[in-house]
Amino acid sequence: MKKNFLLLFPLAASLILASCGPTASKSASSQSASGKSDTTTSQSTSKSDSSSSKSDSASQSASASQSSSEEPVAENTIAAITKSGTFDVKAVIAAKTTKGFVLDDGTGAIYVYKALDAAFAVGDYVSAKLTVAPRYAIWEATEAASMAKVEGTAPTIATPTALTKAIIDDWVSKAGSKTETEAPLATKDVRQVSFTATAALDDTFTYFTIEGSTTKLEPSGLLPSIEIITGVKYEVVAYCGGCNSSKSYVSIYVKSATPKYDKITGLTVSGAASVEVGASIQLTATADPVGADPHVIWSSKDATIATVDEKGVVKGVKEGATKIVATSVADSAIAKEYDVTVTKAVPTSSLVKYNLEKLPSVETSQTVTGALDATAMLGVFKNTEYIASGTNIVTAVSDSTKVYQANKSDAPAKTGLKLGSSKGGAKLVFTTSAAVSDVKLTIKAWSAKKLAAITVNGGTAETLTTADVAKEREIDFKITAGTTITITTTMYCICTVMELVGA
Repeated sequence: MKKNFLLLFPLAASLILASCGPTASKSASSQSASGKSDTTTSQSTSKSDSSSSKSDSASQSASASQSSSEEPVAENTIAAITKSGTFDVKAVIAAKTTKGFVLDDGTGAIYVYKALDAAFAVGDYVSAKLTVAPRYAIWEATEAASMAKVEGTAPTIATPTALTKAIIDDWVSKAGSKTETEAPLATKDVRQVSFTATAALDDTFTYFTIEGSTTKLEPSGLLPSIEIITGVKYEVVAYCGGCNSSKSYVSIYVKSATPKYDKITGLTVSGAASVEVGASIQLTATADPVGADPHVIWSSKDATIATVDEKGVVKGVKEGATKIVATSVADSAIAKEYDVTVTKAVPTSSLVKYNLEKLPSVETSQTVTGALDATAMLGVFKNTEYIASGTNIVTAVSDSTKVYQANKSDAPAKTGLKLGSSKGGAKLVFTTSAAVSDVKLTIKAWSAKKLAAITVNGGTAETLTTADVAKEREIDFKITAGTTITITTTMYCICTVMELVGA
């Protein structure tokens, strides 16, 4: 995962927002329209004051900077933070991420790079003692001590400014580095922005691009409660989270993401067509066209034969055949039936079961014993401390296999075998001394936006769901019996238990 960087905002925004007075809460669309109106007013003023120069974004930014610098800054406000030190502020918790939160008092905003205590929520008016230091060309709070809720009227947060290419280009031009000793970007120039764009996927992270700009906007530390689906258009309100010296992307802290779905015309259901009594399979529903609401309600035509839960997990109850139905949430008239056959359970015998949560502790940046070649794989699995039952049957591992240990400092906060890396998925290939017909993996997803698709020996892929972020799920991969096992993932996830079942 890329490093998150703190708030950047162009000086041009300060003049734009100076014209915004107190407003009541508005919808994302009305906020966007208001932002455009304010931008037009600001540009008109810049033209009248600078008739001898062109009204491009550079002159507007210079004009805004001059106007902003002449305005007095009240003490104990976020705008007054212009150096390292400790500051007392009263502000609204304007946005939250998995790793921190944004404080905004109407004069400016600052990101606190520390998880928000459960006693507080977005929208709370609070007082806090901030410990501030420069980081990546901006000021960031690393601590919010003595934090408490405040009685009285909270300050008015400025209406979001419509995001433009000129604003993004300004963010990129001011990209910083870890070694900064000063922060050239003032907290008073940090404000909410709004934009409408379609979510896309780049390897393992979701991003947006706005019209006219190719710079990728990556939601950083996105909360599980904020769902962003690839191919869907959203109205987004966010704070800029900065851009590192590589200038390859801009991080954003998302406050809200309202979907603007296309009209759904159909559904497709995919997954295994059969399941044994007592076993489970995962079905997936895909909406047509891309960009339509993909949410469905699952049901079974005969729950005495097979049941299905709200996530599309089908469990065999007794032998027979039935239909599993996916009904569109957006349009109940659109539904898709899927035939599932429940077969007799075949007795199996466990050859070995590895408890991967018992891997020894290592630093996050290290592998368990280096890249898991044949020697390292045997080293992991031969130690009886790691084996929950049975004896080790792994005899060799492909030299190209690279698997790492996860621990409780990683995103899933879980110890186990990390399949894949921040750059993509993984391939774990090993051979056994006895034929294997079932590979049972207990898997936990890395995060809500990193849901791996997993295959064993090239069979049907099982795609993790958001439910697998909070809790592990056992997946039974039935394969043609053999002694070569290949586990492939499309992006990283955590395997806590691996069981090999004999033919």
